[in-house]
Amino acid sequence: MKIAICRILGNELPFRDTPGSKLRSLQYILEQQFLGNEQNIWVLNHIFLPEYRNQVVKHLEIYGQEFHELKFDPKVYAALQNRDSKISYAIHVNQARNYGIKLAQDQDYDFVACLDQDCFFTKDMWDEIVNNIEADQKTN
Repeated sequence: MKIAICRILGNELPFRDTPGSKLRSLQYILEQQFLGNEQNIWVLNHIFLPEYRNQVVKHLEIYGQEFHELKFDPKVYAALQNRDSKISYAIHVNQARNYGIKLAQDQDYDFVACLDQDCFFTKDMWDEIVNNIEADQKTN
């Protein structure tokens, strides 16, 4: 059974995130990951600050992680007519999740868990999830 963890990496959001908090979360996940048969699928989601994007990419490259990217297009953003459309385009987390799921399907993964940037499983939590999936697949 092949399982993927799709991790959506996006922009730091002022007022919600403190500067550097997303990079610290990424560093923690990269240092603590406990991969067995599962694989990380990293999706960079509409990151619009080049310096921040470069730092994210550098972290992933240091740990030998491949990534995919949904690029932020300033022309598309500028053409949007209202605030809600602009916010939706800038964040676009559902598009990124669907993209990650499609990547996992294209790579013949049986299951995929999509996590936003600063979410993670502890080893015990992940082992329990995998054990439950395996038990369910045997039973059902």
